[in-house]
Amino acid sequence: MLNSLVGAILYRTPNLAKKLVASEIPLDGKPSTRCEEEEKNNENSKRLPLENDKRSHFRENICEKATECIERDPEKSPRVSNCFECESPPTVINLAIEILANPSFLIISAVYAVYFTLSNTFLMVVIDFAADRGVTIDQSVFFVSAFSIGDLVGRLSFGWIADMQFIRRSNLIRSYLFVMGTLTAVLPFCYYVELLFAASIVLGILSGSVMVNHSVLLSEYLGLRKLPIAMGFSVCLVGLTSFLRPVIIGFFRDERQSYDQLFIFLGLLVISVTLIWSLELLSPFITRYRNTVNKILPQ
Repeated sequence: MLNSLVGAILYRTPNLAKKLVASEIPLDGKPSTRCEEEEKNNENSKRLPLENDKRSHFRENICEKATECIERDPEKSPRVSNCFECESPPTVINLAIEILANPSFLIISAVYAVYFTLSNTFLMVVIDFAADRGVTIDQSVFFVSAFSIGDLVGRLSFGWIADMQFIRRSNLIRSYLFVMGTLTAVLPFCYYVELLFAASIVLGILSGSVMVNHSVLLSEYLGLRKLPIAMGFSVCLVGLTSFLRPVIIGFFRDERQSYDQLFIFLGLLVISVTLIWSLELLSPFITRYRNTVNKILPQ
């Protein structure tokens, strides 16, 4: 709308006098006589007012459309024409309030806060956890490398599955998180190095697949207009949970003397938050049930 309005205001009728001036020597190489030049000048003088009238009329139409678009009442005409957009841009404060009050934003931020807590905690304690299983330090460092390789594979390849649109992106991420939480909860029962190594790779793949869809999920639920502010708030909320990470790790390590209950706790936490997010799948059935009840019951 602003581009069209500015273009209409700054529009100027082009000066066609320079373009319509006849050359002294025509293309055929024959010099024109004085009578022919006077006839051409008369034709050009007659053509110029017509061209100016057309352009002034076109300019008036643009100004009228821009004025109608600005003065239009959005309640009377909620649909905007294809040429101009009459909706006034909301302020940053209004957008922030809308984002923070959106349940979808809150649940997605909670899901990613738990996800980041799980993945970062695993990287922090996996070497010490493997040492408790009798694995040497020289072998334990490879668990971090295995997780990193899996994370790279997940970031580069598994996002294509969501882009192919065989399944909804939200359902795909929920399945990733559910498998990730289940695998984390059963880590204390992996007593062999090979199982821990395989679990590290799978956790890395799932972590990378979930990570690259953070901004995409926010854009699908909130729209591209709210994405920059929503991404900033979401990352801020996720960062605040990092202050709790040392407390949680220290509690299970110092008080319980083991990481087994830590992984079980984190796995069940991820599964619980994922199940809460999955409740949105029931919203179509709830809406259909309400509509049916409203039709049956008398008003």
